[in-house]
Amino acid sequence: MILSMGDIAEIEIGICSSCMAKWADAKTPPEFDKFVAKVRAELQAKRPDRAWNIKMQSCFRLCPEERITISVAQKMTMTRNATVDSVVQEILSFLKPV
Repeated sequence: MILSMGDIAEIEIGICSSCMAKWADAKTPPEFDKFVAKVRAELQAKRPDRAWNIKMQSCFRLCPEERITISVAQKMTMTRNATVDSVVQEILSFLKPV
């Protein structure tokens, strides 16, 4: 869901913790936090006009090899790879260019 916060819109992001534990370089809660912090930092650098509300959740699906299930504004999708760059790229693909 996209929420208006004055001139800044908040984007809700869900990242599947099961997919991350299985395929990304993030196997423990502290590693999840580091992964999410990197995603948030890249998103903020590329789209400072947005506020990023990123949460860890389980998608309850089978995690495809080397991919991460994410939701962006309540729309579910898959990344191409289990990397920070792939997560950021997939999230930004939902937004209109600045």
